[in-house]
Amino acid sequence: MVIKCTIERDRRLVILVYAAVVSDEEVLSTYEKLGRDPRIQAGYTYLVDFSDEDSTARSSGTVARLAKLAKDWGGGAAHAPGKVAVIAPDDLSYGLTRMYQERAGRSSEEYQVFRNASEAVAWLGIPISILDQARSRTTSDLD
Repeated sequence: MVIKCTIERDRRLVILVYAAVVSDEEVLSTYEKLGRDPRIQAGYTYLVDFSDEDSTARSSGTVARLAKLAKDWGGGAAHAPGKVAVIAPDDLSYGLTRMYQERAGRSSEEYQVFRNASEAVAWLGIPISILDQARSRTTSDLD
């Protein structure tokens, strides 16, 4: 498992922590599972952490497919996200994430990319301890 998902229903928050090399197939599968998960509702906040991921495996085609999925969610779907903060410390993950933001049509008021975790959690208004707990988990709520 290289994408750990934590669903904090009381906070209306989904945290995705990527680790190591994540295949395009796993990325797409994870987001498809999120779209079908009945625990997640429209307006949930998302925190996506690429701090420990090697983004070299990500293709621009997958970024485009994810952007299409996001547009589908945003078209009134039950899982359309609220605010999304992405932690992308390296240049490649940062660039791919910005490309996704552009293709998905997400505004800077609802979608921000950060180089470090403290800025991301501050923007979302959550304590860093929530992210630390998600990072230390050995299971995923999507398994």
